[in-house]
Amino acid sequence: MGNSSPWATRPPFRRWAHLALFTIALVSIVFFHSSTFISSALPQSSPQEIAHRSQILSECAYIHAKPGPPPNFHVRTQSDRYADSGNTTSVLVRNATIWTAADNGHEILTGNLLMHRDGVVDIVDLEGGTIIPGLTSFVAPLGLVEIRLEPSTNDGRVHNPLDGDLPAVLGKTIMRAQDGLMFGGQNLLLAYRGGDTTAITAPSGAFLRGVSTAFSPGAAHARVENASVVDEVALHVAVSMSSKVGVSTQVAALRNMLFGEGGDKVLRCVRKGITTLVVDVESAELWRRYFGSRMRATEAHLLAHEIAKAGVSVIVTESKRFSSTWEQRRILSGPPITQESLVTALLKAGVNVAIGVVDEYNARNTRFGVGWSLLTSNGYLDRTMALALATTNLEKALGVPRERPQDLVAYLGGDVFEFEAKVVGVISETLGRTDLFE
Repeated sequence: MGNSSPWATRPPFRRWAHLALFTIALVSIVFFHSSTFISSALPQSSPQEIAHRSQILSECAYIHAKPGPPPNFHVRTQSDRYADSGNTTSVLVRNATIWTAADNGHEILTGNLLMHRDGVVDIVDLEGGTIIPGLTSFVAPLGLVEIRLEPSTNDGRVHNPLDGDLPAVLGKTIMRAQDGLMFGGQNLLLAYRGGDTTAITAPSGAFLRGVSTAFSPGAAHARVENASVVDEVALHVAVSMSSKVGVSTQVAALRNMLFGEGGDKVLRCVRKGITTLVVDVESAELWRRYFGSRMRATEAHLLAHEIAKAGVSVIVTESKRFSSTWEQRRILSGPPITQESLVTALLKAGVNVAIGVVDEYNARNTRFGVGWSLLTSNGYLDRTMALALATTNLEKALGVPRERPQDLVAYLGGDVFEFEAKVVGVISETLGRTDLFE
């Protein structure tokens, strides 16, 4: 016993504890040294190490990267992205994947992109990121509501004509979101930094909401050139069982508006098929009465083939769906609860589907809503089809013209639908400037 070592005299559990600590320490030392070797072996990029800058400048002098080319675009010899915009600086983007949306969204460029004028060039290394067309965000109160619980920061709700007589001073005028739009708010700027270069918003109300407008969330105020993209986009109406007025009364009022005479100029344009009508309705039973308009509903999958045959578009405003009212009891929640999501069910039936959000503070997460639709499609959607949900499909649904200026958004370190990616710049043809973010 006198010759036994201290290690042998210790209890078994103490010996195992010391052995485990020794093993952890050894693995930590090996991991530290291997991590140091790997990190030192990786190439480090910095603006000072860019070689052949003059060659890149000459090769990337101009770019034709517009998702919807205007007339005579293909006969141009140079880009007009920076025409008459003296406040635009030159930007060189390195190591990027560029989705130009040309060739039906399948043209992808890789390498270096230079958007420049005479002067100093700002260099941005995207570290394998992407450049895609800016997203269009469809949010009911964006730009009209800043702090919901503080009335002095909101445009307020429009008067419901079914609650009583309208004030005589209003006459037959329908409210327009453009009149109450407030630029420079936090939600707008966060949406802009989240990749949304165009926002479409409508007044808040119970039945006859009013006329929506399309604008640039990056504009500081209304006097900025091209701050308003499209003054009057669509007429918005809501039919709901949650209203104080019965559904049958709401349907009768809407029928009288659509098939009657007179009224506001926008209403007359809706009757002629010039202006889009957007009906917010949840129940599938009400759908058959509104074919020929653009809709936003939770039970659209029940009539998907009929909707496609009628040429009606659907805007899905909740990517992660759950039933909160009686009207939504038959929703298609999507994986893992149901095999298909509402977006894929409608797309497979041939319906033009777009993505929107309900709350103004969620506009910054538009790209993640689209990414969720891509993830839950079980491989049916590719990235080009997913991108169209918040760009061309939405603009087609609301009747926004494609000849307007287009913007590009640069994402650092990943794909647009990945959490790792970060918006580091907006090349805005609409505002005539390039915005770089820290």
